[in-house]
Amino acid sequence: MKKWRAWDGEGELLYRSFVYDHYLEISEEQRALLEQVFFQGDEPAGVYTATYRIRAVLRFLATYRESPAKIPAGREFLEWFLKEGREGNAAYYATAAVLAYQAAGIPARYVLTEKQAEETDGNRVLLSTKNAHAWAEVYVDGLGFRAVEVTPGFYEEFYEADVIVAVPNEELEGAGEGTAGIQREEKLLFLYGQVTAMVGKLEPEFCPDHPLELEGGEALPFDLALYRRTVERMERLVYGRRGPQPGEIRAAEALVGQLRSALRKKRRSSH
Repeated sequence: MKKWRAWDGEGELLYRSFVYDHYLEISEEQRALLEQVFFQGDEPAGVYTATYRIRAVLRFLATYRESPAKIPAGREFLEWFLKEGREGNAAYYATAAVLAYQAAGIPARYVLTEKQAEETDGNRVLLSTKNAHAWAEVYVDGLGFRAVEVTPGFYEEFYEADVIVAVPNEELEGAGEGTAGIQREEKLLFLYGQVTAMVGKLEPEFCPDHPLELEGGEALPFDLALYRRTVERMERLVYGRRGPQPGEIRAAEALVGQLRSALRKKRRSSH
């Protein structure tokens, strides 16, 4: 059994090396454009922060259309979509998001529906407007690739095994909340950004990509159980499991209050 665990760990390291070698390949022109449009000089601290920025920018910048205008002949997709066309279906959004993750140093790949995969021709992929739903997958160390939905209106998804079925928010049973769900999502993403920033100041070894790997346990100056629940809620949100509920927002706000108090005490003790 020990030999198997050692081999398994080595296999994970080899796969991780492969992922970082092959899923961060973008041109310098693309990188410059993506950093300007999505990050504006800010270095995203992990998957959660990058997802918030990517979703927010795409929602502001472009309009979702099942049948967008065709890309003009001879034009490069990314620049045209982000600067001129500013409308697209899920294939457009997912493509831009994958490249944005890669520009942020996060390995990512584009995922096709089964129907799209059947219509591939060699290395070329036909992205038709009839079955154009697509999404991004980001690589999380130790966990592998995780699905992330970036198309507005499709953030809440049904997942079964490895199959994703996209359903507009308003068609979900019991949804019917209009913009309230989106507002709660943005609020939780904002609060989580504050949480990671403050935990990073309190715990120098904290890594935003592995938010549950905290040392200290009972000695931490905030409620560890509440923190873990907040991280788990963020994972459900970012990876498309479901949107946040009002009680979850209040819990995150309570955690932010605890962290602010802990930071104030730390500052007073350092003077």
